[in-house]
Amino acid sequence: MAVFTATGSVASLAGVWAVRVASRLLLQPFTGALADRWDRRRALVGGYLLSALLSASLVLVLLEPLLVYPLVFLTGLTHRGYE
Repeated sequence: MAVFTATGSVASLAGVWAVRVASRLLLQPFTGALADRWDRRRALVGGYLLSALLSASLVLVLLEPLLVYPLVFLTGLTHRGYE
């Protein structure tokens, strides 16, 4: 919603949504195999920490609005690891 407020463009909001869905679709086939190999506790902690760092870096979007797309993509990748 912040993207729409900042840009006033529905297309930008749809682009963020599409990037988030694409990141989830790319990683989803591999998360099961990775979850079986890794220690679940470490994977959860690592995923949460990485997600927190990426979410905190969304403040950079105020400086450069186009940074929202790679940050949303990477955040989507981290979320798939522990959902």
